[in-house]
Amino acid sequence: MAVNETSENASRVFEEAKSRIYQIRTLTQGSDVENSTGSGFLVSQDGLIATNWHVVSSVVLDPGRYHIEAVSTDGRHIPVSVVAIDSMSDLALLKATGETARPFALRRLPLAKGDKGFSLGNPRGIGFTVVEGTYNGVEEKSLTGHYHFTAPINAGMSGGPALVSSGEVFGINVARRNDGDS
Repeated sequence: MAVNETSENASRVFEEAKSRIYQIRTLTQGSDVENSTGSGFLVSQDGLIATNWHVVSSVVLDPGRYHIEAVSTDGRHIPVSVVAIDSMSDLALLKATGETARPFALRRLPLAKGDKGFSLGNPRGIGFTVVEGTYNGVEEKSLTGHYHFTAPINAGMSGGPALVSSGEVFGINVARRNDGDS
């Protein structure tokens, strides 16, 4: 694939997805000082946003100290609440009242090793980004079936969608390691 074609695919994927991706911010109560950031994406027409458990864990574990909000690509700050968590799978669902855009479709067919994909998210201080990567299979030592998707994702992109070029979600970004220090 030519460099220009790759760039055009990434641009197209981002343009089609940008109204349905969010920066997820954990803020201290009262002062709104940022504690942590991650990303999320719309999974239902009634405002459910998927993200990672580790993105929202501080508000779940200490709700008197923290609250969360979603920030859209057009700069709107949207109050959200945590409605479900799965800490073992590092997943969380948030509810954003009033968000009614078309949700992402889930990829139903398996990917083949070497398939291209795109990770979207909002790394701290950079803004919304899209990066291309390669699907490399299911991690052999994963209890929950984590995919190994090689892409240059950064802190703050956790919780964002991993998409195939048609815009279907095949995974959720995790920009941290759970198996040791690195």
